[in-house]
Amino acid sequence: MEQLITKLGKTFYLDANPSYYDYIHRIKLDFTNDKSGSFELVDGGGQSITGKYKGDFIIKNTNIINFIFKEKINVYTDTNTSIYFTKQVEFNIKEEECEHFNGYCKYVSEYTIQLNSSPFDFDALKSDRKYTLYNMLNENDFPLTFYTGMNQKPCDVIYERNNRNI
Repeated sequence: MEQLITKLGKTFYLDANPSYYDYIHRIKLDFTNDKSGSFELVDGGGQSITGKYKGDFIIKNTNIINFIFKEKINVYTDTNTSIYFTKQVEFNIKEEECEHFNGYCKYVSEYTIQLNSSPFDFDALKSDRKYTLYNMLNENDFPLTFYTGMNQKPCDVIYERNNRNI
């Protein structure tokens, strides 16, 4: 994680499936030092945000992160609910460039982060996602691969769409 802080700065985003349009699984990590800080998780798809959570995190043994959930935010009513639980996730970071095209823009990510379990996989969020059409059609799954260090790349949108049969 230290290499990401050095390269990307004290605040950066981890995005799952950046090639999907109208979809979000985003983890914002805001480091106060190289081993801890605050986080924000945002989950949604199909023009609906199903969850936004905030809290603190601590990195242990260079590849384990403990998410300490403290707050659930309702993005539609702008109300917060206090919560408290911890989720432990192991991660691996690979420095590799991957291209992503969402139908409108092309991005290149510098790093791939593979998780052993999803920080989004907990009962409160599963309950909120249960009745959204997007999650019903996509089996309500949670991503384990995230990307960061995204840079927009100029592209020929028509060519990219045809190339990917979009």
